[in-house]
Amino acid sequence: MKNLIYLLFVFFALSCQQKIDKKQLENLNGYWEIKAVYQDGKTVKEFTFNPMVDYFFMKNNQGFRKKVQPQFDGSYKTFDNQEDFKVVTENDSIYLHYKTPQSQWKELILEIDAENLKVKNDRNLTYHYQKFKGFSENGSK
Repeated sequence: MKNLIYLLFVFFALSCQQKIDKKQLENLNGYWEIKAVYQDGKTVKEFTFNPMVDYFFMKNNQGFRKKVQPQFDGSYKTFDNQEDFKVVTENDSIYLHYKTPQSQWKELILEIDAENLKVKNDRNLTYHYQKFKGFSENGSK
């Protein structure tokens, strides 16, 4: 009986997992702010303020991610830290395969829309991003 309940739970969890459509990847382009990091369903870290945000650019299933520092005048300070990626479909899931001179890794896209992005890396860390809106006139978001 326990095995049946476990199998039903696993089936339900897998059937509820959101399937990502490649058209949704158009939402990836832009500035994203990490809001929280999770591992095994538990919060590892929450962020209330980030001095850096991630800028994603993708075209024709290739792109890059770059850390940038937002300025209060609406501009961004950039750094030489670009991480190139390719979009790859594996077993009906969409991954970003990264490659830098130092390393290679991949991230599974769990969720993506105009406001939210969730990716899971090889170390079982899930990153929850929100679209970065910039700073308001009073210096807070």
